[in-house]
Amino acid sequence: MHKLLHPHLLLLAVICCFTNTSCSKDDSKGGNTNATGVRLKHFTTATAVHAAIGSFMTQYKNNDGEFENYGNYPNLPHIYRYTVYWTHPFGDDYEASRHISADAGMGSDSREEILEYSPGYAEIKDSRLGKPPYENVFVIKKMDSDKRDWRFEMYINLDAVNNDNQVITLSGTYSPWHDDVEPMAPKPPGDAAAISAMLQLTETIP
Repeated sequence: MHKLLHPHLLLLAVICCFTNTSCSKDDSKGGNTNATGVRLKHFTTATAVHAAIGSFMTQYKNNDGEFENYGNYPNLPHIYRYTVYWTHPFGDDYEASRHISADAGMGSDSREEILEYSPGYAEIKDSRLGKPPYENVFVIKKMDSDKRDWRFEMYINLDAVNNDNQVITLSGTYSPWHDDVEPMAPKPPGDAAAISAMLQLTETIP
């Protein structure tokens, strides 16, 4: 009997053969060798992600994560995404949680298109973004974020190196929800702190 190919490996083969991406060794990196900006740093463990963001998760316990890492990121083709979880108990029987997700396969939508199909979100203006080394980065935030449901999304445009866009999502909540517990629940992070944490998960394009 023939052994079936793992679905993720089969997908990589399809990407390789039916897109404009070359699978040859010489062309695997693709794009403009003079490109600048940042891309997702390559992590394979939740411990490494936790260490990278440093004090941002003070008081929060890392509860492992989920990683998909097929191919040879950042070379094409690849599938690279992960989600890491943290929790922080408070009060008598309550828990705040934070999550960070990253995905290296977000298509080629422009900044304007992303903003258009993200109702309820607004772009955050931060002096670090839009100029080297973060000239290919912008961040949006859920406008009605509160202690029960808050979210930031950082988009990384990689058109210059012929790669899909990338995204880092930082979100959080607490449970169970009760109005009398709300004052005790941790506040969402400030915009600058959230952006700093997400930037720690990127690296400059060599």
